Amino acid sequence: MAPGGELKVTANHRTFTAACLVLSVAALYFGGCTQSDNITPAAETVPAAAPGDPHICYQRSGGLSGLEDTLLIYTGGDCDLYRKNGARYSCPVFPLKLEKLEEAFLKADFLAMPAEYPGNSQADAIRYVIDYTANGDTHRVTAWSNAMPDRLLPLVRELDQCVMLISIAGVRP
Repeated sequence: MAPGGELKVTANHRTFTAACLVLSVAALYFGGCTQSDNITPAAETVPAAAPGDPHICYQRSGGLSGLEDTLLIYTGGDCDLYRKNGARYSCPVFPLKLEKLEEAFLKADFLAMPAEYPGNSQADAIRYVIDYTANGDTHRVTAWSNAMPDRLLPLVRELDQCVMLISIAGVRP
């Protein structure tokens, strides 16, 4: 607040408000994903993907809000998101987003990463499990938010953005 009790509106505040409005309108206008209420919630741990299974399997669980999300992205670009409440969203992923994800896997040198980055399961920690299949081989990395290596963070952000866009805005990523 500015002196005298006046609320000072900054350019950042206006930009944020406009972005929220655009996302809300987009969610109403573009029903890009469909939700099914008859889906069993995803298992806590999905087995490593085999050839013919999802190209990317991203799971996050824990935290204060009790997250339990599983995002499956298939080679052709289709994806399924399973939420803790049993909701399932299915939609295609834009090719540009798929390219960004592939770049993030390459920049992280994901296939050369250790299989586990142990942390601890403190109340606000989130556990991430990422399976990535390339050339018929699947590599799984498990990391806790409180032990996340820096090179994995951009990839997790890209995958979190996919989950957010699919589930909150109903817009395909």
